[in-house]
Amino acid sequence: MLYPAELQRQKTSYFIVNGDNKEVNLILHRSIQNYGRIQLTISEDVSGMNGKDRQESIKEQLYNNANAISANQFAQQFKVSRQTIVGDIALLRAQGEQILASFNGYTYDQAPNKIIKMIVCKHRVDRVQEELELLIRNGAEVQNVTINHEIYGELSGTLLIKTENDINEFMTKLNGHKGRLLSELTAGIHTHLIKVASEESFTKIQQELFDAGLGYQTD
Repeated sequence: MLYPAELQRQKTSYFIVNGDNKEVNLILHRSIQNYGRIQLTISEDVSGMNGKDRQESIKEQLYNNANAISANQFAQQFKVSRQTIVGDIALLRAQGEQILASFNGYTYDQAPNKIIKMIVCKHRVDRVQEELELLIRNGAEVQNVTINHEIYGELSGTLLIKTENDINEFMTKLNGHKGRLLSELTAGIHTHLIKVASEESFTKIQQELFDAGLGYQTD
């Protein structure tokens, strides 16, 4: 492989290339005739980490952070593409790491000993925040939302809502993107998988949902 006789990088991300008919092993963003002055975009991991080290750092950050971290945030930190981070997460999961994905990023499941229960709810769209606040106030972690569609069968979306801040972020995204809830496809009927500390906590949550008119039961 032949390289330019002289290659100097400037802070402006411009390169000066002297030498004729030399093969430049770089990705050209824009070039000027005769290789006089070339603006270049270089695809590289400027963090200096290899994949294994990067994945270890991702795991450590998720484990030590109660808040979700998005793939875009990791991509900016490590100077790699978002898809590279998605691949890192997939590899970590394949190794058994308890990494969960939600609408606002990735978290590490640090409560594996809690029990998982299903609740069935029915309410109008304008009561979704009230429902979530009731669940969080009682110590539940809302894992997902699921409906049973007449054509597509079971449709589910990951939530991973644990705190009031998570609720606020979810509602902001829902309202900002003018999104539609899955439950709108089934007249408000939907289920949630929730994590709770005990059977007693679950029973209390069910009762409060019914008292508030948010729980569902057949006549």
